[in-house]
Amino acid sequence: MMRPSITSRHSGFTLIEVMVALVIFSFGLLGLVGLQGAMIKNATDAKYRSDAADLTDQIVGTIWADRGNIAQYAYNSSSTQPTCVTGSSIASGCSGSSSATCNVENWLCEVQDSVQGPPSKQTISITGEQVKVTVQWPASTPSSGTTSYHSFTETADVGG
Repeated sequence: MMRPSITSRHSGFTLIEVMVALVIFSFGLLGLVGLQGAMIKNATDAKYRSDAADLTDQIVGTIWADRGNIAQYAYNSSSTQPTCVTGSSIASGCSGSSSATCNVENWLCEVQDSVQGPPSKQTISITGEQVKVTVQWPASTPSSGTTSYHSFTETADVGG
């Protein structure tokens, strides 16, 4: 009685191994693509948070330098939004002016320039010599169609 040769018993086995390896490799690639998407989203969120920190530092520094007019820097996003000059972060009618109102309007134009998407919400609240600045920007729009916001708040005491 003849025994089958070793090669005939294993024929086709290598093909199955290769196919299983390709399936495992494909799942790994899909995982990497998903990770890259999450990484890009997180990097974008970090950029907006960094921009918000820079912008709040900027207006707090401006208020600190102009402490005599501190009350004029109060702003709520329900107030009228300034009209910004196209291609710059200067409010129309404020070129060369350093009044508190123009400082706030120019700052708001810079915020609009930095934050893309639906209008963001900013507030500057003044309590005595304490300044609280909040910048909000739209988060990634979920499939539900509603917009949620991220926010960054800085509180500073600008007293003497």
